Amino acid sequence: MKTKLTDKLMTGFYLLFSLILLNATISTASAKGIFKCVKANGEIEYTQSASKNCESQQIKKRGGQSDQEAINKLHEDREKSKIAEDKERDAALAKQDEARAQKEMAEYCTNLKNNLKQITIANRVFETNTKGKRVKLSEEQRQQRIKDNQKNLNTHCN
Repeated sequence: MKTKLTDKLMTGFYLLFSLILLNATISTASAKGIFKCVKANGEIEYTQSASKNCESQQIKKRGGQSDQEAINKLHEDREKSKIAEDKERDAALAKQDEARAQKEMAEYCTNLKNNLKQITIANRVFETNTKGKRVKLSEEQRQQRIKDNQKNLNTHCN
């Protein structure tokens, strides 16, 4: 009877020891935590293990008080990344708007120069009125158009 009790105790001890050893192994394997990976193009990625493809920095270990801090850091970094992307997109849109405005101004100036050239050379200048009828401008109207075009060229164009 003594040996059966001893055998049961030893079996229980081995079972308990195996569970402790298994728990330690699992804890060690899962204790890697969270790694912040900054790629060459500046993109940020979060992984559970260090990466060879980028510069990795461990920002959280498994368990403990640092869990919430790491989660907060993760959200903060994602928000900063989103803000940076928004700024880049806004800058690109502003650049496109500026290029379009410059193109439109160049076309406007070209049209002004061509119009000025035509009304300066021509003795008779016609325009279409609001009723769709072609009407000849008087000499005073022609001279006023010349002055207006020159003023607009000086104001808006090089």
